[in-house]
Amino acid sequence: MYGREVLIMLNADDSIIDVNEGFCKILGYDRNNVIGEKVSLILKDDIIRNVEEESKVFMETLEGTIKVFDLEIKKLSEKKRCISLIDITESRCEDSRNVLSLKGLYENAKDIIYIREIDKRKKFIYLNNAVTKLLGYKKEDFYNEKLIIEDLIHPLDLKNLRGRVLSEKSINKSLEVRVKNKDGKYIWFEDICIPSYDDKGNLTLIKGISRCIQERKLAQNELERLIYSDSMTKLNNRKYFEDSIKKLKSKNLGIIVIDLDNLKETNDNFGHLIGDELILCAANILKRIFKEDIKVRIGGDEFIIVIKDANLELIKQKINELEEEIERYNNCSILKVSLSKGYSLYDSDNDNIRGSIEEADYNMYREKRKKKSLECEKKCMRNLKYSLDWE
Repeated sequence: MYGREVLIMLNADDSIIDVNEGFCKILGYDRNNVIGEKVSLILKDDIIRNVEEESKVFMETLEGTIKVFDLEIKKLSEKKRCISLIDITESRCEDSRNVLSLKGLYENAKDIIYIREIDKRKKFIYLNNAVTKLLGYKKEDFYNEKLIIEDLIHPLDLKNLRGRVLSEKSINKSLEVRVKNKDGKYIWFEDICIPSYDDKGNLTLIKGISRCIQERKLAQNELERLIYSDSMTKLNNRKYFEDSIKKLKSKNLGIIVIDLDNLKETNDNFGHLIGDELILCAANILKRIFKEDIKVRIGGDEFIIVIKDANLELIKQKINELEEEIERYNNCSILKVSLSKGYSLYDSDNDNIRGSIEEADYNMYREKRKKKSLECEKKCMRNLKYSLDWE
């Protein structure tokens, strides 16, 4: 006999190792379908992470019935835990089969809870009060279809949201989406849904919970900014470049390698504070010219620009604009900026991105050597003129 106890064995990564017969009988899940899955499929992450001793939780069975459980988490070893759930629905509710008896739990929940029909209209048939608290909209506006949820989803997330409903494999997985609130601001939510099917196996309803994760995403974005940002110039850093260059899907990428001239001489003669100021001046010039492009400070005096969907004409145009901006800056500044530049065009069909970067780097050093040769020639001419004048 399985009694009233549900047992779930977990690995360190919260994946399910095994469940008892009570799990299958009480919650309605097939054992083979949950082994290896994350326990968040059954329980919210914050429940299993925040419970200290014992706690009461409300859970929905696969059939949609709400049940009440006493929850306890037992540590079996450093890598394994056991979640024990005792079904106490009968003692807490006069009629455990009546979902309406727990309506207050839905209405007062902090997360958005919804039920949505899956047909051509995809109409909401239930929304709790959290939709007003979190987004500012009235529930009735969704019921009478004055508001359509797809119109509020961020365009970059809409494809994933639609794809989840169409895919049997991903419908039970959580999805992070941005939803526009009444003030026009996009708010991050983590959405988890449970599908309901008719006797013929057709998807008819989606019952879901959407949790606001705005603070978590903001913290995550700030962490990424710190990881991928150069602290001095606020440009992207080498790590960002190495990680992002693999993910770029543009067919043609313009690669421009840029080196700040005379930084060592500036540091030696005027100190590193002036040298740092020279780096900042160069970075600000790059920001003004390459506004929408990827701008990276690779090292002390070296930068890389990546232009998406580029061609040779566009690259040359950008370099001309850069030279004009440097000239404008130098005409009204005591601290002069000089940049050596080399470029190449990466074609994803028949080229290697590393090879394109090396080509641009080689072209940059060729320009730098040419500048040094001209500077040496100028010095020789000045010395010769000085010698002739002395005679």
